[in-house]
Amino acid sequence: MIRPQDVQELDSVISRTRRSGTVLRADVNILDLMRKVQRKCHAVLIALQNQTDIHYAMPVRVMNADAIGYYEQWKKRQRIHREAADLKGSAEFLSGIRKGEWMIPCAAWLRIIR
Repeated sequence: MIRPQDVQELDSVISRTRRSGTVLRADVNILDLMRKVQRKCHAVLIALQNQTDIHYAMPVRVMNADAIGYYEQWKKRQRIHREAADLKGSAEFLSGIRKGEWMIPCAAWLRIIR
């Protein structure tokens, strides 16, 4: 059972910036609704994309938004671990995360066509 206090509103603008030399690139994906549902130690991100017409490339947009969500979680954890200098071994150091560390699932996407 999900209670109102288990649901947290998140920013519905998902963006990622990356630099290649002197060129700065940004990807932006704007969702209609973004929520985080947390019950005890389990969490899931839920996004809603409302449509009035069929969007044939929607699976690509959804996969991109999922990837950006995982990427942002990874980069945040990577910064935390680098500052704490708590990664052991070359695989953890190169990955920026610990072996067995997991991320909040981002693949709970809903699509509604009116």
